[in-house]
Amino acid sequence: MKFGVRNAYGTLRRVIMHRPGRELDAVTPTTVEEFNFDGPVNRTAFLADYDAMLSLFRSHGVEVLLLEDILKHDADALSFIEHRPNVTYTRDLARVFGHGAVLMGPYLKGRWWDQWVMGRAFQR
Repeated sequence: MKFGVRNAYGTLRRVIMHRPGRELDAVTPTTVEEFNFDGPVNRTAFLADYDAMLSLFRSHGVEVLLLEDILKHDADALSFIEHRPNVTYTRDLARVFGHGAVLMGPYLKGRWWDQWVMGRAFQR
């Protein structure tokens, strides 16, 4: 697979995305600060917005690589994702350059170790 990003405003050709699932239920009134959410998630509305964005990317010819497909043979990573509601925001976790990627170490406690799952995806 070829990697490469020349700038932050060019044509998006390929993107890794994560369609959230049960992990959104981890955002509760007691964990909103930990995960940096304003409140518990309305999963139906969240997924409707997400699917609209996904459809828009595809309609513009963007190749969407879903994290679940990349990691489909990695039960540990998939299990981990089920407890990490912020994995939806993959852009926060990694930057891809022409010669590789930089994995970030998020500040918020609720984001600690999220880069682990992205690291596993980049190893594929």
